[in-house]
Amino acid sequence: RRPGHEPVRSEIHARSARGLGGGASLTESRLLRAVERVTIRLGSHTSDSARLPRSSSVSDAIEADAMPTVRDLWAASAAKGGMEMTLEFEYDEHVAVVMAAFRERTRTPHASMPLVHRVDVLREHFGSRGGWSTRKRRFFTHNDAPEWVRRISGGDYLVGIERIEWNDAEGRMRMYTVNESHAEKIVAEELCVIKRHPKDASRTVKTLTVRARLCIRGWWTLGLSTLAERFLLGRYELLVQQGKKIELDEIQRWRVSGRAAEARRRAETEKTALLLLANEAESASE
Repeated sequence: RRPGHEPVRSEIHARSARGLGGGASLTESRLLRAVERVTIRLGSHTSDSARLPRSSSVSDAIEADAMPTVRDLWAASAAKGGMEMTLEFEYDEHVAVVMAAFRERTRTPHASMPLVHRVDVLREHFGSRGGWSTRKRRFFTHNDAPEWVRRISGGDYLVGIERIEWNDAEGRMRMYTVNESHAEKIVAEELCVIKRHPKDASRTVKTLTVRARLCIRGWWTLGLSTLAERFLLGRYELLVQQGKKIELDEIQRWRVSGRAAEARRRAETEKTALLLLANEAESASE
């Protein structure tokens, strides 16, 4: 076990992880044939240009001005259903370091994530001291899924939207991510919460919940929706393992460079300043 690397606890709702193994009896070749029937039924032979990521526009800025909260987005998603999985693990590092490293790594294309080739920050708002900050970004990535999944999702390129909210004083960050491209066929959503460990302030807890939902329904899908959702959840768990390694490596680089110690000092200074302000406000009210 690597230092600071706790074993992953996972829970797969809607028939659990067994659906990824013995419950999924179709081979990939049979899945390809099933997808072939679905795409023919849909008449979804789109042109190459339709599969390319679309660029951001002025409407994105207008849309960003009235962004719902992460909790609102997740509640709306839950109402639509789908198969869900939750993973939770811990980092042996202060939450301020984990949050700052994440924000920096995802602001632009990063060497640790070679599939992401473009990032557009649509809106970023920094809250007042003790308040919540927000950021909305669109990212463009290559689709490295197996062929049968690419046929469902519509091509070799994917575009996603991510909304994050964070509060340095509370030591908490919430993220909502969803695919924007081909969302009329398949939807994969992620809710991530990073927070200070409730029993050890020097550690961080990260909880990830993903929901997969195939939007094309009908007798002619022949159970493809359930198989596709199970596959996406199983693949997601592998991606989480890769992402966790990237984060651990990034945290180590922050430690070596001294940036981790600086982030921890800044967090403690902010916490002390907020306590002083609270005490002053309380004294003034008496």
